[in-house]
Amino acid sequence: MTTSSISPSALSCTLYNESFHGSQSELFLYVVEKVLKRHPDCVEDLTDFYRMHAFSATDFTKKENCDSPDYNLIFRLCRWFEIGDKGICVGYCTDFPHLLHILASLLLVCGENPDVLEIEGYTLPVVRRVPRRYIPPVGFEKTIN
Repeated sequence: MTTSSISPSALSCTLYNESFHGSQSELFLYVVEKVLKRHPDCVEDLTDFYRMHAFSATDFTKKENCDSPDYNLIFRLCRWFEIGDKGICVGYCTDFPHLLHILASLLLVCGENPDVLEIEGYTLPVVRRVPRRYIPPVGFEKTIN
């Protein structure tokens, strides 16, 4: 995934032709906020797609919500965003390759071309839109060896 030896603590990116420099967490949150502000209609979609478990309609910045069945460890570090008339909690307590996958998925769900985001020294992974609540086709059986 890395194409150079850039430390994740000092990253540079270009999103929508605007430059940003910061830590991996700062970069991740910057991209999420910019994309969601451009696509507020996608906020509800983010919890409905596979690998988008970093997004929740529950505000996990409030300790009383951490007992919710929606809580997972990625929300140990999170930020609540108000996007339009909706709120969304974004968890980012994970490794940088996973954060890149989440960003690539975010762009896909929002209908953006992944080329709008360039992170110096990194390439976004290729992702595909798969429903989280996957229902196998009729006749499909899972084989356990």
